[in-house]
Amino acid sequence: MNELLIQAIPKGKENAKHLQELAKELNRSSDTVKHLIRSARKEGVFILSDRNGYWISDNPTEIHAFIGSMTRQSTTRFASIKEFRAQMGTIEGQMSLEDYASE
Repeated sequence: MNELLIQAIPKGKENAKHLQELAKELNRSSDTVKHLIRSARKEGVFILSDRNGYWISDNPTEIHAFIGSMTRQSTTRFASIKEFRAQMGTIEGQMSLEDYASE
């Protein structure tokens, strides 16, 4: 299936295809196509993506820019996760200062 995926994903950012278009072309669900893309990336295929869709690249500048973008996204998400974890104690029954004041 990865070979079909690689054939379906165009080369070059200017030719990017949206996930829904790839899913329709491959007769698979969007989730399945995302899984296939992750697998192909693990195998070393430089499948990049942005708001315009997915494409295969051999351009080092483009690949480095993609890595930077993914790093920024993961850093932002990790910060949100840390904040949520820090806040979980107050919504899972941990007493707050207001609870002590009302006793």
